[in-house]
Amino acid sequence: ERAKHVTADLTSLETCIEVSKDIDHLFHLAGIKGSAGVSQTHLASHFVPTLMFNTNVLEAARRNKVRKLVYTSSIGAYANADIFKESEEVGTFSEPPMDFAGWSKRMGELQVHAYKVQYGMENFAIVRPSNVYGPGDNFDPKNAMVVPSLINRIFQKEDPLVVWGDGSAIRDFVFNRDVAEGIILALYHGTRGTYVNLGSGRETTIRQLVEALNSFLEFNFEFDATKPSGYPKRLMDITRAREWIDYNPSTSLE
Repeated sequence: ERAKHVTADLTSLETCIEVSKDIDHLFHLAGIKGSAGVSQTHLASHFVPTLMFNTNVLEAARRNKVRKLVYTSSIGAYANADIFKESEEVGTFSEPPMDFAGWSKRMGELQVHAYKVQYGMENFAIVRPSNVYGPGDNFDPKNAMVVPSLINRIFQKEDPLVVWGDGSAIRDFVFNRDVAEGIILALYHGTRGTYVNLGSGRETTIRQLVEALNSFLEFNFEFDATKPSGYPKRLMDITRAREWIDYNPSTSLE
């Protein structure tokens, strides 16, 4: 009730300039979210609007001299690896992102880097969240991420629930309230012209995720090992976030 809601077209620079006037603090969280399959087939639908959002929001904030801004990047900006650890420099093309959609997030990071180099701006922070889930999530079966997708299929009484792969793939699932607190901490402390990871710092296999759901929801499930499991392991190192911004995710998966 204390919030003013404005529906705005972030692909318009003029609109972004108007809505960010006289703003002290700005959180840029807008993006195009979708499943791995959708992001691989609808490249333009992910890539082009995200580039426009980033360019317009960041430039409007610069022109309006917004005191502090947090740009929300993504785990997708990383190259494939078992453990994701921040590099010292944002302004590098040394390794490509794990998927095409990750380029648009990387471009936003480079825009922040360009402002730092040219204008000496240190007031734009960057965070890279991992696999975020929680209240307000997207349950659309066409493009939902893994946690809401499984919950929706359970709700639809799929019997048995067939999960692709053997369940051994490891992911870093982080509760959205923990990420929200991390973003606020990044605004407060800053990220020193580079970025910090916002994950849980805990390994969770897909099997553990399904079993956690099964611990309080009644459903039958089976794994189909003939289907792809995805990348074997993706875990975020959150040491820098703990040390730089006092980030301490506290919500367990259960």
